[in-house]
Amino acid sequence: MSNTLLLATSNKNKYVEIKNFLVEYNINVKMTNLKTVEIQNDDLSKIALNSAIEILSKKKLKIMVEDSGLFIDSLQGFPGPYSSYVYRTLGCSGILKTMKNMKNRKAQFCSSIVYATSSDNIQIFRGSVNGSITNYESGLNGFGNFLDLLLLSIKFKALYKVWSNNVDLPLPDTPVTQVKVPS
Repeated sequence: MSNTLLLATSNKNKYVEIKNFLVEYNINVKMTNLKTVEIQNDDLSKIALNSAIEILSKKKLKIMVEDSGLFIDSLQGFPGPYSSYVYRTLGCSGILKTMKNMKNRKAQFCSSIVYATSSDNIQIFRGSVNGSITNYESGLNGFGNFLDLLLLSIKFKALYKVWSNNVDLPLPDTPVTQVKVPS
């Protein structure tokens, strides 16, 4: 089998991050925005798995599907797998308004990756990064999502200082780059 992997996403930033990460393993990543039915489910893995199975029925290639979300403890895990929709409708300011008087600001950014070479060979990888929701929009701009609200590990906070000066660095703390590449 070839060393080409089909990444099912329409998110160019996600594509670039995964492509740059996998290049050191000599894996060539191609992007496809093949539309699938995205099921509504509270489990990121089930959402990604459903999409992977649908794509496998149409394409006979190695594929990867990733789904991610922001899970806020005091909101019982909301927005979770609905983060993209909530970001588009409420935005960061809506989440901050909802959490205005909340003391517990713990949150996790979680990712689930499905890697498949056939319907008989499917692997699921999960990653998460703990942090807390800020009291203001942090201005990470380049993300354009809820990571603008999430202060992560000490390492991430140090990198934020570099990003704020427009220095481009890889993202070692993101869940995607913490999973091990299947052999």
